Parts: sequence; C-alpha cells; structure tokens
Amino acid sequence: MEKAAAGEPAAQIEDELWGAIKDNDGTRVFEEYLRQYPDGRHAAQARERLAGLQATAKPSANRVSGAVSDPEATLWKVVLQADSIGGYEVFLKHYPRGRYALLATARLQHAKEDAAWKADAAEQSAWQAAESARTPDGYAAYLAGYPKGQYAAQARTLGNKLKADAAVAEESRLWQAAEKGGSSHVAAYLAAYPNGRHAPAANLRLARLKQDEADMSPGKVVKDCADCPEMVVVPAGSFEMGGDEAQPVHMVGIGRPFAMAKTEVTQSQWRAVMGSNPSSFARCDDCPVEGISWNDAQKYVDKLSRMTGKIYRLPSEAEWEYVCRAGGREKYCGSDDVDSVAWHGAPFGSGNSDGKTHPVAQKQANAFGLHDMSGNVAEWVEDCYHEHYNGAPVDGSAWIVGEDRGARIAGKDDGAGIAGECRYRMLRGGSWTGSSSHARATFRLWLPPESRTSSYGFRPVWKLP
Repeated sequence: MEKAAAGEPAAQIEDELWGAIKDNDGTRVFEEYLRQYPDGRHAAQARERLAGLQATAKPSANRVSGAVSDPEATLWKVVLQADSIGGYEVFLKHYPRGRYALLATARLQHAKEDAAWKADAAEQSAWQAAESARTPDGYAAYLAGYPKGQYAAQARTLGNKLKADAAVAEESRLWQAAEKGGSSHVAAYLAAYPNGRHAPAANLRLARLKQDEADMSPGKVVKDCADCPEMVVVPAGSFEMGGDEAQPVHMVGIGRPFAMAKTEVTQSQWRAVMGSNPSSFARCDDCPVEGISWNDAQKYVDKLSRMTGKIYRLPSEAEWEYVCRAGGREKYCGSDDVDSVAWHGAPFGSGNSDGKTHPVAQKQANAFGLHDMSGNVAEWVEDCYHEHYNGAPVDGSAWIVGEDRGARIAGKDDGAGIAGECRYRMLRGGSWTGSSSHARATFRLWLPPESRTSSYGFRPVWKLP
C-alpha cells in the first residue's frame, strides 16, 4: 500500500479500517469501530451491520476472523502502512497506553524530524533560487512560500533595495532619453516622475524646446539633442528647378517651411546614434560620415526619429536643390566660385580636396546658412532615378515611383519615364573625388541604394511641428 499523503491520513486510516472489517461477522469489530469513529464516514453502515448481527444472535457473533479480531492490531497495521505523522497521532489518541504506543511515539518523533528536515531543505532550495536570481520577483517568490521563514527579513530587505535601485535606474534611463530626445521624451519623463530628481531640469528643457518649436522663423538653428545635427529652418517658396543637362527646367513650389541639417552628418553624429563609424577617413569627428549607402541613411533617420520624437527623413531632390540655390541662380550652392563653397577633386589630380574629405563648415555658407552642399561628399536624397524631369512632382515632394531603365534603353520610353521598380536612388552635390562640374547645383548622380563609397554621405531634413 502507498503511504498516505500529508493531510489525508485520518480519513485513509478510517477507510482502511472499514475495508478490513465490513465483511466480518463479529459484533465486537463493529462496536470497536463505532467507539473510535462514532460519527465516522461509515458509522451508519456500521450501526446497521451491528444491529443485524445482534438480531441474529449467532454464536460466532463475538468471534472475529483474521487480523480484525484485535482492533488495536488492525489499526496499528493500517497506521504502519500509512507511515505518516497524522496516522501515528490518530493511533496514540485511541491507544495512548496500547501495546504499540511506545513504538508509535518513536515513529511519530522520527516522522516529525524527517518532515522538518524536508521542509528545511525545501526552504533552503527556495532561498538559494532567490539568491541566484537576485531580483525583486525572486525574493517575492521566496516570501510567498515562506512569509515567516528564517530568511524572510533578509528577503524583504534585499527585495526592497532591488526595487528601489530599479526605480532609480528606470528614472535615470528616462532622463537620459529626455536629455537626448525631443519634447515628447521630456514630457514622458515628467509624466512618470513629476517630482523626480531631474524634474526641475526637465521642466526647463521642456519649456526651452517648446519655445524653440514655437519660434520657427527662417534661418533659426534648431538642435534636438546634444548629438543631433544642427537644423536650419528654411522658408517656404518657389524656384526654377533644373538647368544644364537636368531638363526640362520647371517651377516647383515649397508650400511649407522645413528644416535641413546645416552640414552633412558628421562622423561623431553618426557614431552617437548608430554606435559605429564606417568612414574611410575615420578619426575625424567633424568630417562628414562616408561609406554610407541610401539604405544606411534611412536607418539613421529612422533611429534619430525614434530617439527624438521628431520626424527626420532624407530630403526630396527638389527640396535639396531649393536649399542649395537659396533663392539664387549661382552655378554652385552659394557661389559661382567653386573653391569658395566646395571641396572637390578631379581624375587628374586638380581640385582642392587633397584626396580626402574635410571637416564640415570650413567653406562659405549659402544664403540659407548651410555649408558643403557642393562638394565634400555627395548627398543621398529620397527620390528614385528618372533621367528627365518630365512628370516630376511640382510641390517639392519626392519622386518615389521608379523609371524602368531597361524599357528606356530598349527604346520604349515615352519621354516621361515608365513607372517601374525603384532600382536606383539619387545623389546630389558632388564630392571630394569629383570634378568641379559635379559640384554644380544641377548635377545629378544615380546609383543602387546599397552602394557605398567614401564619396557618399547625406544630410537629413526635419518636418516642422
């Protein structure tokens, strides 16, 4: 027989005893059962059976068969099979001075010691698990099982300390995001910690950011975070886009102000957001980041948007040329003198770049206050490749439906380009490797979006609130 589970031995012992006597024909057996269990689970059956036996008055009524002729021995047998604390306690309650009382007392003591050892081992295991996890939840799990355990006070102290440390760490994390991010991040910190350790600084920063957002007059320089690019607010307006080989010249209207990075994204700005530096001319924090594909630039603006809560993106080709020209019609972005505004090179060694990129903003700014739109690195824009401007958007938006070059080359072009896969993206402005002609305001270059060389970089634009 299996041992009875803790909490069930008394009922099981009664059932075992009833099972042993129910078919007996001796009245003494049922009398003993009813003496031990007058209100037992089987008392009604026992009384009925006893009455029947007494009525028949068989000579064998007081005889019992087998092990049940001795009720104490019968109960002891059942208790031994159960081998539990409850079983021995039931036996000693009925036979405190019985033949097996000493043995029952000894076994009861042993069972209690064994149970205590197992309980202590279980608590030790629970405590070791809590210590290994060393988390608030780990200590809470120990306390749930042992609210008055030998390590309960220590568990509460350590759990509370970890909770307090976690709360401080979470506040610090939100504050770091607020320091680097925009007004939405600062507002998130203040919503969670209106009286937090950094609340005074957060309120000052939020007020300053809101003031900056409210005052978006053209020419204003805005910086969302310490490692963010400086953004120059550009006014709405219209201009004639195209010229030279970029035809047809057409009027484009920019209906709303926007902001564009004052310089190309630098190596230090890229590293602060992306955690790496792919540049060939590394160790120059203020030089433009290069070795950047169109796909890489998209990852940067997406991550910067999530960091600041603002909407950063690549400029459209029209936006880029509008800012480059800055209300004028100079040959380059800000001047007719290429050397005054651009670092450029040439296949045969002429040019001023000395075969490398240079720190940003060393050349003359254009009329909007932006530097290096001509030269240094060619800048990725959002648009897909189209050979001509026939059918191009006239509202400054990006042309994001591609032209099927294969169809055009096969002689199937209708002059406006055939809508197809956007297999190429545009770059503008020329670079340190290109000749001065590549630095012109009208020069266009197209490449697959995964292309990377030390000549390619970018500058983002920012949608005004």
